[in-house]
Amino acid sequence: MIDDWTVGDVWQEDKDFQRSWEFINDFVDLVERYGVKGKTSFVPYLSTYKSPDPYPLGRIDRGIKGLNPKRLEEFIWMVKERLVPAFDITPEVLTHTQALDLKTERLLPESEWSLFQLAG
Repeated sequence: MIDDWTVGDVWQEDKDFQRSWEFINDFVDLVERYGVKGKTSFVPYLSTYKSPDPYPLGRIDRGIKGLNPKRLEEFIWMVKERLVPAFDITPEVLTHTQALDLKTERLLPESEWSLFQLAG
């Protein structure tokens, strides 16, 4: 299982998303070569992780700031055509990190962890 994967490695300042592109290519090659099956999830929305106000980079259906649109299309094709036959794909949008305001596309200060912190 690969969990919480994104089309861009924003933590490593991978401005051209080369690391993530190499990862998906290597991963899909491994899946096809060895018949690996499973489940993977990825985050369909990207932002920087600079507190206290993360900067939005965008959604995969509308474009990611800093990511060439052709590269994004190639990424989506790779997942649909080569990974989906062997893997279930789930979006990590309702869990992990902060909630996303769909109208403004800004991250809200609430997170899934807030609930656990308030529970007594």
